[in-house]
This record gives sequence, structure tokens and C-alpha cells, in this order.
Amino acid sequence: MFRSVGSGPALYLAQKLCRAGMSPAGIVLQSPIMSVFRIAFDFRLTLPGDMFPNVDRIRDLRCPVFIMHGTHDEVVPFWHGQGLFLATCIRWRRKPFWIFGAGHNNIEILLRDSGLLLKKLREFLDDCETHEPRQT
Repeated sequence: MFRSVGSGPALYLAQKLCRAGMSPAGIVLQSPIMSVFRIAFDFRLTLPGDMFPNVDRIRDLRCPVFIMHGTHDEVVPFWHGQGLFLATCIRWRRKPFWIFGAGHNNIEILLRDSGLLLKKLREFLDDCETHEPRQT
């Protein structure tokens, strides 16, 4: 599971693996960023120099992608999660987990007692078991 700015290196590596024909079994993104520059500004295009153009990289993934994001995230706006979900190839999108009222740093705390976070992760991992990484 890769969180926040950690989604940048994770998607970089996943894109490289997929382009090399060795897709990962799946990827989980929690409160991911669309790009570094988009955290501060609502750009429609990726600008040169953006360290983590995740919204562009996620299109190349060839593995199941599970995105979760709090609807009241004050650090990485909720629309980042939505945008990455929409940018993911339909074949590899898994139902996103939008956590109503959660911010950037309290998803685990809000869901601890209900066990819902672990349930959603377990469902995704079960789904990934049926996906065999493809080598082309």
C-alpha cells in the first residue's frame, strides 16, 4: 500500500514493470497525488519538471488498481483520488473506496473499530490472487 507522495515512486516503478512486460499483481494507493504540481494548483495538463506525474503513469498500468481517499482530505484534495481512478484503464480499475469525512491522516483511526479498511484490503488482495502477472 502506497500513501500520499509515496504514490509517486510506486507508480513510477509499476509503470516501468508494466512496460517491461512484468506487471505487479496489483497496487493499492491511499490518498494518492495526481502530480506534485497539482497539489497546489488545479492544472489540467502535466507541466514539465513535475516529479511525479502519476495521472500520466497510471494509464500504463496492466494490473488491478485499488484507490482509497478521504472525502475531506486537507493535504491532498479528494479530486486527486477521483482523477487517478478515472485515468486508470477500465480493465484494471477496482471499485474505489471513498471514505466519507476522512482527512489525510485519519483513515485508519476512523475505520479501526469497524474493520472496514481491512475488509476492503482483503477483498482487493483476493481479487489480485486471480490476476497473474503477464510477461509479454
